[in-house]
Parts: sequence; structure tokens; C-alpha cells
Amino acid sequence: MNITLQSLLEAGVHFGHQVKRWNPKMKEYIYTQRKGVHIIDLGQTVSALEKAKTYIETEVANGKNIIFVGTKKQARDIIKEEAEKSGAMYINNRWPGGLISNFQSVKNTIERYNRVIAMQGTEAITKLTKKELAILNKDLERSEKLVGGIKDLKKKPDMLFVLDVKREANAIKEARLAEIPVIAICDTNSDPDLVTMAIPGNDDAMKAIDLFVKYIAEAVKTGMSKRKVKEAQKEAETSVTAKPKVVVSDVKASDHKKDHQKPEKPKEVKKTAGKESHKEKTLKKATSKK
Repeated sequence: MNITLQSLLEAGVHFGHQVKRWNPKMKEYIYTQRKGVHIIDLGQTVSALEKAKTYIETEVANGKNIIFVGTKKQARDIIKEEAEKSGAMYINNRWPGGLISNFQSVKNTIERYNRVIAMQGTEAITKLTKKELAILNKDLERSEKLVGGIKDLKKKPDMLFVLDVKREANAIKEARLAEIPVIAICDTNSDPDLVTMAIPGNDDAMKAIDLFVKYIAEAVKTGMSKRKVKEAQKEAETSVTAKPKVVVSDVKASDHKKDHQKPEKPKEVKKTAGKESHKEKTLKKATSKK
């Protein structure tokens, strides 16, 4: 997905907030103002998007996880759809307080949610009373909104992609305390100093949100593909460098004994030199008499 000035203009990314609602810290990202509305410098938006894409691809390829955070009404569906396509996790209803600062508590909620999901369609559900089932479904619905998009989260997130800096203040605050990188869309009323990587742009228009989320999701998807290639290469290298097992051939016990037997000593030959037999003596005496 290529980002151009034309595509950003068509999506309305250049429109900021009214001049009276601006944050002075966004001054460097503002190009001009028109009819009381700030116009964002799209040249900087393109540069920031490309930088964010490279960073996210590299980090995801190295095994890091990222959570998409966008709880405003117009962003919920696109956040969920694109995050699921790319393999990322997401939060699109309400930030679960303590996700980073008190992760163990949220982890317990995630585990309970996964257990209830696993119960669906089993005998355990059929044994519940109507009242118990109603309570279970209500808890499931609440948990779905809270942690449904992060049900596979095993540890604290490594990165956050945030759509609205002001609206997601709690998420950014927790991430800053834990020194977790935050890539965020910053409108003219935002404080870019609160995030690690600011992308200047309109965070309200549907087309702008759609463009931003799809672009970041594509970066995540590319990073996931690279991660799989790295894992496959690592696995192949491990199998090649593994020491081969020593194969011991079957040896018969008899052969083994033969190999360890002491060599036989040669039989001693009786010495007969210098000794005359009885026939030789008789023959000698007869000869001497003649």
C-alpha cells in the first residue's frame, strides 16, 4: 500500500481542528490555516508514516507484539477488521485499566474469558440452570468487549498503535510509565510529546482513519511474514548443527569374546638334538663288533 500526498488529500487527512482548539506543541506540524481550521503539513505525515511502517515491521519481525487502540465509535469496526487480518491484537471498546500497570489482574480476566469460551458447546453448559447461564452469558458479553481483542495476550504489550491521543489518555499514561513505545495519530489538538512516534493527521474523519489503520495493519502483516521466515531459518539451522547420534552396531557376544581372548601360546617342541634312539644304539654296537 503506497501513501501519496494525493491519497492523503482525498482522505481528508490534512484537515485539523479549529484554530481555537489547537495545541501549541503541534505548531511544527501545521502548514497553514483556512477558514478558522488548521491545515496539517502532509509532507511530514508521509515521512512519519514511512518511519512508523519501517519501525513496526522490524519490531514485529523480531517477535514483538502490538495492540491497536481505537475506542471512538467510527473507528471500532475498522480497528477490529484490520487487526484480525494482520494478526495483531486490538482494543476497540474501552481500555481495560491496569492492562500495563497491573497486568496480572487483567490476565486473570483474560484467562477466565478463555475458559468460558472453551465451555461453549460442552456438557458443562447444559448442566447449568437458567439463572447460572444468564449470569455466565452476561459476564461473557462484558468480557468480550473488554478483552475479546486481546484474548491471546500472554505478557505486557511491546507496542501500542493509538488513533486518538486525547481519548486514549489512560492507555498512553500506562505505556509511558512502563516505557512502552506508542505510535499515535496526532491531530492539531494533541500533545505529540506524550507519544514515542507522532503521525500528524486527522483522527476523526472515517476515510482518514481507514487509511491510517490499513497502512499500519499492512506493516504488521509484513512483519509477521518476516517473522515466520526467520523462525523457519532458525529451525533449519538448529537441525543442521545438531550433533548426530552415535549408532552402535550389534556385535555378537561370541565375536566380542573372541576379540578379547588372549592369544594362544605356541606349543613347545621337544628337543631331541644330542639324544640317540634305542635302534641307533643297537645299530652302532653291531657295527663296532665287526
